[in-house]
Amino acid sequence: MFTGRPEDLAAAEAEVIARLLDEIDALGVGQTSGRIIGAGIEIRRGEQGWTVR
Repeated sequence: MFTGRPEDLAAAEAEVIARLLDEIDALGVGQTSGRIIGAGIEIRRGEQGWTVR
């Protein structure tokens, strides 16, 4: 159970999503627009893979 601040939970979840997107890209299936925006986070595809801001 997560007991930290809501923004810390959102950031941790975004990091997991970014890693999963990297794994999906490595499989070479599907395409995405390269950007996902949520409450206080942005996940974006860059030259080195997906990153979280």
